[in-house]
Amino acid sequence: MGGYGGQVLHATRETPRLLAVIDVGSHAVRLVIAEAPGDNSWRVLESFWNPVTLGNDIFSRGVVRHSSLATVVTILQQYREVLSSWKISEPCVVASSTLAGASNAETCIERIESATGFRLNLLEPADEALAILRACLRGEEATRLATGTTWLLVARSGLTQSVVLKDGVIMLYGAHDDGALRFSRNFDLPESDLERVLPFVLSQPVQSIKSWCGIEQIDRCVAVSEDISGLLDRVRDTTGVSHDLTADKFGELRKFVLACPQEEMASRWGLDGNRAVTIRIGLLVIGMLFEQSGAGRIIFPPIHLTSAVVDALVRTEGGFPDLLRDGFEGEILEGAHAIGRKFKYDEAHARECERIAGLLYDQLAQSFQPRERLLVRVAAILHDIGMYIGSKGHHRYSAELVAASDILGLSACEVQEVSWTVRFHRKGLPGGTAIGYKAMDRSARLAVFRMAAILRLAVALSEPGLPRIEAISIRFGESAAILSVGLEGKRYEFLEIMRVLLNNKKQYFEHYFGTDLVLERLRTVDGP
Repeated sequence: MGGYGGQVLHATRETPRLLAVIDVGSHAVRLVIAEAPGDNSWRVLESFWNPVTLGNDIFSRGVVRHSSLATVVTILQQYREVLSSWKISEPCVVASSTLAGASNAETCIERIESATGFRLNLLEPADEALAILRACLRGEEATRLATGTTWLLVARSGLTQSVVLKDGVIMLYGAHDDGALRFSRNFDLPESDLERVLPFVLSQPVQSIKSWCGIEQIDRCVAVSEDISGLLDRVRDTTGVSHDLTADKFGELRKFVLACPQEEMASRWGLDGNRAVTIRIGLLVIGMLFEQSGAGRIIFPPIHLTSAVVDALVRTEGGFPDLLRDGFEGEILEGAHAIGRKFKYDEAHARECERIAGLLYDQLAQSFQPRERLLVRVAAILHDIGMYIGSKGHHRYSAELVAASDILGLSACEVQEVSWTVRFHRKGLPGGTAIGYKAMDRSARLAVFRMAAILRLAVALSEPGLPRIEAISIRFGESAAILSVGLEGKRYEFLEIMRVLLNNKKQYFEHYFGTDLVLERLRTVDGP
């Protein structure tokens, strides 16, 4: 097996906690075994990197060939032996979002599980971006991301993902199909011709980012690319460091590497042909995006998807990919607010609606799935973005805009659930036009219905002009559910208005829980 990409440390095997992550990527399969002493730190004990051709198959043919899958299976069987020597029986096995683009992806996953016993967690682009962002915010890049405007570029073989942060707050998240390997297969051109084509292909993302975020200047780019970081280590004779380069220095290095023939890259830096092509096109893509951004510096941190997943496993507990969200719900919600700002939403109302949705969920948590607390708050943030198009029927516009959005940290299925929850924040029960909703499986439909029940109440209770709700209580009696609210400044003269607003929104709640809903003032031990 290959050993590129990791450092073997001499350590005893009586460690507090051993972790293993396998990453099945578009052009390599990687195994990292790490030791976590229990203080949120970790170190690599052993790692392996083996080339595969999944990306070539998927981007050129749309399917994974039998021979390519057989190579992956052989590598994973060898990794199983390595894991046995470390007495690790349950590694975290992930597959990059590239695999999802294969028409036979599900077949590949089942065949791998049958042959190796490994069940792949198929990552979505938003999962990958969130894992990388987590690692950056927990690492040495955190200081850089906290000030000024930073464009985080996650450069994968199949796509490039963007997270724009201003003073540490997420302003934008998006994914673009301009990964290096995809470019090399979709634009079957000589490198010199490709270099002339790229400016026309890549100009729109940079212009859109600045327009959507309302910014004129990007201070720095942080580019996460395992291939290019590894190359820079070789060129600059370093290991596992962050490469912080000025625009001029990066230009020089880029020119130097691209001047080397592909064959020379293999002999000089130990790069096989497929990897050399990916690096060369990656340098072209990232170089042009960086140039068009106008940023003064570009940083390549020693972070890749595998290490980011290890970091998440060390710091959190729970199932995958939910563990990526643990402790980062605030960043995900800010990503939703960034979408709202893009569509000129009423931020004050959205934040109040989000807050009340969270309070309502907490009162009803045992009737919900834990993940739905985050999803219903995202829906509360975005429920009115359709106003950007028009007020009449804006719930439909809002749902369509949500469905078309990339939401950091949410899967495609979860975005669909949020979209339908937003759709049902007004008007009646699902009717004949809700075809997509009725096509969802039963568990997803129930999730949408109960989240819509909360969202509708939150919308009514957060109407502009109402006093702020300080506390909420829900208790179920024999004949009705009692929703009690504590109002700021004890302004209970608004209670009757709130009842009228609630009467138009409580239909979903009453259908789901099978009881009437009555609004009352919150009684406390200190008095009425």
